Amino acid sequence: MTERNALWHLFVCQPGCSALRNREQELPRMVATLREAFGRHVGEPDWIRFVRRLSAASPEFERMWATHDVATSGSRVKVFQNILGDGVLRTMSTAFAVSSMPETRMIVYTPLDAEDRALLARVMAAPRDRRGCPAHRCDAPAGREPGRLAGG
Repeated sequence: MTERNALWHLFVCQPGCSALRNREQELPRMVATLREAFGRHVGEPDWIRFVRRLSAASPEFERMWATHDVATSGSRVKVFQNILGDGVLRTMSTAFAVSSMPETRMIVYTPLDAEDRALLARVMAAPRDRRGCPAHRCDAPAGREPGRLAGG
């Protein structure tokens, strides 16, 4: 089964497999946001197991987790490599809570300006086989963990 957790992919898969280009800013923030959510699940086996597995798989994650930084989700700029090869796509990332499903968030990425909107339109018009990293897959043991997509 393929691991579908964004943190797993960002920390465990090869950096070239991720389109995220502002990793230095985003990864510490994402780990701090995970720690904030983890605080609501102290002692829960799935959460503990996920953090242990990710720590074992990624020394970078383990170092960031050990800082004990805490942050809440919020809007911020995320920068992605254009899969078509020319430039980067800048977006405003906005997270919305789904009140009927605790710990579920919907994240909307909005292009920052007309240039980013045009680039996104070109990317979306590209054949699906040109999206993502076709050369690599990150597999992990099956099991329900924080951040997994339903049915995944």
